[in-house]
Amino acid sequence: MKKVVAYQEAVVQLSEIAPNPWNPHSSTPEELDALSTSLIERGVIHPLVVVAFDRPVEWDGRTFEVQRPYMLVDGHQRLKAAQQAYAAGHDALYRVPVRVIGSLSEWEEWELAEIGQMANHQGGSLEDAAKTGKIVVQLQKRRSIEDIAKSFGQRPAFLAQAAVAARPVPAGLTGAPVHTSVRKTHNVVLPFDEADEVAEFESLVRQLAAQFEGRPTTKGMLRSATVLQVLRAAVPAEGS
Repeated sequence: MKKVVAYQEAVVQLSEIAPNPWNPHSSTPEELDALSTSLIERGVIHPLVVVAFDRPVEWDGRTFEVQRPYMLVDGHQRLKAAQQAYAAGHDALYRVPVRVIGSLSEWEEWELAEIGQMANHQGGSLEDAAKTGKIVVQLQKRRSIEDIAKSFGQRPAFLAQAAVAARPVPAGLTGAPVHTSVRKTHNVVLPFDEADEVAEFESLVRQLAAQFEGRPTTKGMLRSATVLQVLRAAVPAEGS
């Protein structure tokens, strides 16, 4: 059963709020300027969602110790816009309304990441697919990609692609490939109904290629590795 989110309203200083390490959203400078202007004219209408710090944050193999009372769960762009407005001399935005959803020890990091993705927020037009992928990888341990897509309001194909890109490269590809003149190959045809599906696949191949920069890896091998990663992600591990 999913946990019900309860909260308390408060007004806190900007300096008391720390960002979280998994947020994948950002804004262009133009979007941030527009949001900052809106906050100056109307104030922060939608409160930021925060959690009170009472333990270190563990995410993506790292530990984060932040000496601030709160960590942001949702509202990163509003926080940035308020900070920008305050820096420009609008002192009224030094304090912002928040909803405190308890203490960090009451939650697991993946739960807070999911809440941030599900919330109705000004996320900005820019999204770091790698960070989104790390969130999806955590949630796929508990629910299907289709369920995650419904919660996030995003396409399953994009989230599946982001999750694959966020996973470690298969161990079999850590070494340099055998030269194409002597390497034995087995061709597989991948049919796509829509042009955008082909574009998504090629984008994933390019992301994987970036991990092999400077190595003598062929484009064909990268395509094969991409397919293998997707299949491995889709098939449950033995004993699970």
